Amino acid sequence: MAGEKTKLGEMLYVQRQDPDGYRWLIKKPFSLAKFSPHYFIDFGHILSHLELPPGSRILDVGCGSGWHSDWLAQCGYCVFGLDISVDMIRCAKERLDTIYRPEWRSHIGFHGICGDAEAMPFRSSALDGVLFYDMLHHLSLIHI
Repeated sequence: MAGEKTKLGEMLYVQRQDPDGYRWLIKKPFSLAKFSPHYFIDFGHILSHLELPPGSRILDVGCGSGWHSDWLAQCGYCVFGLDISVDMIRCAKERLDTIYRPEWRSHIGFHGICGDAEAMPFRSSALDGVLFYDMLHHLSLIHI
């Protein structure tokens, strides 16, 4: 497993943000100073390789503030966002609450789950796909 000190840092990351840092998390990736279209290109590649119909269950491992989970849910997938930080899960839910009107939220299939990527709380048969985007560096080498 990744060092406990590292995991603790990841769990407390949101708490260390000032209000501007928190707003940055909610609006990510559009809040990046040098926004790059590569995020859209990457996402397009992800969708083209998923080859899953809408309604499929996808786990977004290390979902962070939930921007991939949000985009996957908008494509009609039932998304389970897994992050080690309960505050990141709250951030992802707040992101959806700020983007979507209340009457639309029931159509967005996002379920936030606080958990460790090195001990995922899922049976493989419970999911149709798993996304690891920009998070493998958070795992210990023994698990990769």
